[in-house]
Amino acid sequence: ILIGLVGSEMCIRDRIEVEPGGVYISGSHGEKTREYLAVMEGVLTLECHGEKYEIHRDQVFKFETDQEHVYRNTGKEKACCTCFFLDYH
Repeated sequence: ILIGLVGSEMCIRDRIEVEPGGVYISGSHGEKTREYLAVMEGVLTLECHGEKYEIHRDQVFKFETDQEHVYRNTGKEKACCTCFFLDYH
């Protein structure tokens, strides 16, 4: 879903749901792209750039999406997040 333009940046919003024990794999979004990930329910473990980050409900995490990244739900409840993607070419 396209939600607006900020200067020369395109902003796209997406919602991701990962069931307990589930994995969601996302490819690269290209060079000079950034994602803001807001967890709305549960806890997600994000793997990107060779690191792992645990993001809890009501937390926001920012990272570069120029390579594959993985969302994991190792909890016992569904995890949901809203992602905003910015292209800053």
